[in-house]
Amino acid sequence: MAELDIITFDAGEEEIIVADTNAPQVLAALEGAGASLDAAQETHARSEYDGE
Repeated sequence: MAELDIITFDAGEEEIIVADTNAPQVLAALEGAGASLDAAQETHARSEYDGE
C-alpha cells in the first residue's frame, strides 16, 4: 500500500503509519463496496421474510 501512496511510514522514534495522498480514494471505494454489500444483504433478508 505504501507503493501505491495509500499509506506512508514515519520512521521517527516510533514507526507510525500515516494516510497518504491516495487514501481518500481508497476509503471512498471501500465505503461504496460496503454500501453495496449492505444493500444486497438487506434484499436477501427481505426476500426470505416475504417468502414465509
